Amino acid sequence: MANGLHADCFDFDEEVCAFIGEMDRGLRGEPSSLRMLPAYLDASADIPEEGDAIAVDAGGTNLRVALVRFRAGQPPEIASKTKIPVPGAGSPVTMEAFFDRVVEQVLPIAGESDRLGMCFSFPSEILPSRDSRILCFDKELKVTGSEGAHIAPGLNAALARAGLPPKRVTVLNDSAAALLGELAVQPPKDYCGYVGLIFGTGMNFCYNEKISKIAKLDAAALPRDMQAMLINTEAGGYGGFRQSACDRALDLASVNPGEQRFEKMVSGAYFGALALRVLKFAAEEGLFGADALSQLHAQEGMGASDVSAFMEAFADDDDDRRMIFALLDGLLGRSAKLISIAITAAMRQGGCCPELPVFFVAEGSSFKKSFRFQERFERMLHEYAGDDVCYELILAENHTLIGAAAAVFL
Repeated sequence: MANGLHADCFDFDEEVCAFIGEMDRGLRGEPSSLRMLPAYLDASADIPEEGDAIAVDAGGTNLRVALVRFRAGQPPEIASKTKIPVPGAGSPVTMEAFFDRVVEQVLPIAGESDRLGMCFSFPSEILPSRDSRILCFDKELKVTGSEGAHIAPGLNAALARAGLPPKRVTVLNDSAAALLGELAVQPPKDYCGYVGLIFGTGMNFCYNEKISKIAKLDAAALPRDMQAMLINTEAGGYGGFRQSACDRALDLASVNPGEQRFEKMVSGAYFGALALRVLKFAAEEGLFGADALSQLHAQEGMGASDVSAFMEAFADDDDDRRMIFALLDGLLGRSAKLISIAITAAMRQGGCCPELPVFFVAEGSSFKKSFRFQERFERMLHEYAGDDVCYELILAENHTLIGAAAAVFL
């Protein structure tokens, strides 16, 4: 408790109010750790029934490319799909090389459509033209010359280098793509709001916001009939949660100290390293016996999957293992509470009501595979959020590709 590593260190209502305050400042264009980036896409708009589009999903771990077909009366079809490690993971690449690698994957299906939707899972500013200006790469990727680069011209320049004609490019972030992807396969229904969460290698969410509340928008750049649009909060950058000494040490050792503080407290890219720091900190405090202490000091790395594997296979056979389990369980509980705080803020900010549910899509390995995460998360929403937070939760799979393709028709 004293070190800020447990869920009980955070007062739910106070933290939700603080998060909403930061959202409001971002919507007004005032200084905020939440960028609150307009997507120029409305989640309540009709998804197309006919058409083909090339979809690119540049995620924190993988680069995926597919052809997606929409046909009336049928679910969207992913006709072909390739996957490679995302460029810039491990070895640095230039921005031009990044685009060239994307086009290499597009080549086999380049003739199938003149429309390309790109799900870009890194901070970027979507423009009214649906192009995007890259703000930075995070999740420990190294792409030089990326800041300020525009995605549509970069992709079309790479297509030209490959001897191909340009595409009509639409860019959106991963949480918006997951949300639109699920809407493309769901029958129409009434909802009071829309939220899309990505919780895997990274962490982010979007929600549908009324145009009247987005004070920083240039009204002249909007379609006249647009009443609401998706906001990419870039929630991983939120700086309002109290950090422990272990969180601060992890942040300082990262490639972007001081940035993405919330993401570094919870997401898969960092959780294993954070857990190992917590265990070593506990060892230094004398909480383990000599054997466990020796093993922890020898441990050089740990992944988020290692944490879940230990907890799934936990055996209550000695004091050290019980202590390790308790520390990791507390850290996972903290993650669940912080995510539930953020999602409650999104639902309230988007105008949730008890009469209709919020359409809530969650995608990502940390949400689905972390030890008892979904159970903890939903229990905390039920316990703390109140009766006004009514939602319909859908676990998405591969929907970022479908959503990227759907976006080109909206």
